[in-house]
Amino acid sequence: MKTRISTLILFFLCLTSVKAQQYNQLFSEASEAVKNQNTQKLQGLLLTQDSYSEEGTKALAELIIEFKSTGFDNFQAEYKDALKKHRDNRISFMVFQIFGFKAMPPFGEMPEYSIIEKDDKTILKLKEDKESMYSGYEFVVGKENGTLKFIPAKMQKEEDIAEFYEFYFDWKKVFTENPDEKRKEALDALVAKYVKPTTLTYADSPASGKINGSDWVIKGGMAKKRTSFGKEKISITLFNVAPEKECNQFLNADKVMISLPEAGEYDLALTGNNITLYDSENNKNKMVRDGKVKFEIDEGKQMVTGIITVKLDDDNFVNGTFGVPFCTEKQ
Repeated sequence: MKTRISTLILFFLCLTSVKAQQYNQLFSEASEAVKNQNTQKLQGLLLTQDSYSEEGTKALAELIIEFKSTGFDNFQAEYKDALKKHRDNRISFMVFQIFGFKAMPPFGEMPEYSIIEKDDKTILKLKEDKESMYSGYEFVVGKENGTLKFIPAKMQKEEDIAEFYEFYFDWKKVFTENPDEKRKEALDALVAKYVKPTTLTYADSPASGKINGSDWVIKGGMAKKRTSFGKEKISITLFNVAPEKECNQFLNADKVMISLPEAGEYDLALTGNNITLYDSENNKNKMVRDGKVKFEIDEGKQMVTGIITVKLDDDNFVNGTFGVPFCTEKQ
């Protein structure tokens, strides 16, 4: 019996070793494709997961090569001053997606990883390491038409990738194909093409919704003038618990956090703003850019009243009216 168990263990270890060699070879090929900027080769190594077409994997391959080779770095270095001068909050969220690609591990230098079989998928999970920006990163691997392929586990849907692909190269052309005096105009045209107003509508009832899948109903809140980076803003916080003391901003509760320059109405996407949904259970901030908010301040009554509708996904959204005390600096 012991001999049989030992044989099975040895077989399993050999099988795991063979798999690891295959995975290492796969990522070595991906590394060479990136190094040589060979889109066709890298595209052939990308797993479709029944959700990516040929055009989708081509766009994904070109984006990976752009950000994991020298393409973006060279562009950023050459246009450093212009990028700083023409930074536009209205497209900052889309530009920020660049860093999702930059955070992808370099395929040719893959750190230690574990092999996890999950839901008919094989996942390679990189070793947890607090000092590594790649800690816990996951790839899905599998065979298509007899060829071993991979894809980042949390890669966006094809339509999102296609839109970002088109946006990124149009954004790059704003700087590479326009003199400085024309870039503001080109950016306005870019915003008009890619940034759309929200389709969400207000609910005329007390604010409610979900945060991290848990029901959320407004039960209190506060508003206050604050100075951030030298600019004065109106900070509004809405709680799902009633504070024992008015103007208590340190409640451990799920909350909606709004920070805007002045009273008025804001379409978040069109104005380059966002609203934060705070998940107290996991101590996480969820930034939301789809939605709108309208509020006014009655300094005589020391009240801020308004209405909000924002949505990140089906587990994170808030819609409805609010009225909270307008607190002084000393409160």
